[in-house]
Amino acid sequence: MTITKLTPYRIRCWPLNQVKVLVDSREQHRWDFSPLQVQLASLATGDYSSLCGRYLLERTNSVDELVSCMTSGRDRFERELEWMQSFASAIVVVEGAYTDLATGCYRSKMDKNAALTTLVAWP
Repeated sequence: MTITKLTPYRIRCWPLNQVKVLVDSREQHRWDFSPLQVQLASLATGDYSSLCGRYLLERTNSVDELVSCMTSGRDRFERELEWMQSFASAIVVVEGAYTDLATGCYRSKMDKNAALTTLVAWP
């Protein structure tokens, strides 16, 4: 068995069709990662991960969903954020506009200043 050391150069030059992205099987509206390979998996945390398990992406599909993570789903989401810290790189992507959060343009009755304070306080 030959083990190839991964260097930044090799990673940049890696053929995209050989890169595999794990997608949580519960993800309802999956992103298209073409030309990357996609494999459905039951991820313990996050919605998308690298096969090597070093990189993670958690996706919220709206500002309303983000605010829900700050209110009724807060405990679950904060556990998710804690788990994400064990990855080399983890990111939360919100499909929405910051201005909607800042101006209180969402369905929840959560105060916009409380929402912004929560966002800044999260790791």
